[in-house]
Amino acid sequence: MQPPEPAAPGRIRRARRVLATGGAALLVWWALVAPNELARLTPLALVRIPLEGLVILALAVILPRRGRRALALVVAAVLGVLATVKLIDLGFSSTLARPFDPVADRGYAGDALGVLGDSIGTTPARIVAVLAVLLVVGLLVLTPLALVRVTDVAARHRRHVLGAAALLAVALAALAATGAELGRRVPVASRSAATIAYDHARVSAASIRDARTFADVAERDPLRVVPSDRLLEGLRGKDVLFLFVESYGRVAVQDSSM
Repeated sequence: MQPPEPAAPGRIRRARRVLATGGAALLVWWALVAPNELARLTPLALVRIPLEGLVILALAVILPRRGRRALALVVAAVLGVLATVKLIDLGFSSTLARPFDPVADRGYAGDALGVLGDSIGTTPARIVAVLAVLLVVGLLVLTPLALVRVTDVAARHRRHVLGAAALLAVALAALAATGAELGRRVPVASRSAATIAYDHARVSAASIRDARTFADVAERDPLRVVPSDRLLEGLRGKDVLFLFVESYGRVAVQDSSM
């Protein structure tokens, strides 16, 4: 019996390109359709059709090469940041039941590492932190590369991509008109990427305004110039009870040093 002939190098390269393009498309798809709340992260939510993706593909095949590359780089940078923010949102939604505020929550990293260390130990917490940083860096790097690859492939198959995008747009319009859903409160079309980006931009702008307002009020505070040892003079000679109540919950204190 003759041994099987090895696969041709060209066939192997084509298979690698197909796998790389498929992986890039899946990563871009996840970045566009994945919700930022753990309760909404279901298989049905991940099979929705991203409206932003149809727009990106249409522009990628219509624009000339230089314009396509510029569009891909700008959108890719935004999409990489958005994918990272979605991942952080999932963590915040599971622990604090709210999305991540890029302005107000910047200082929580150290506290989160401390709480995690109290829960699972210092060394495991550091390992988790390193893995989280690597995952974030990977998303920031791989998501833009994936989008550039997808747009390049789409441009090489301009006619097929335009036809598919037009067909999907018509189908989504018809489904939206009939109110069709994949499941309860899971529409077929997804615009979560644009919605989440807008919500975080709005929250960040509000946090910046609040910080400026607080700084202005603090600057005009009449007690600002009073020495600290004279702020509570009205309490001199009186019995004062200072109470501080902090609840960590049973999960944080059971079987721990506390």
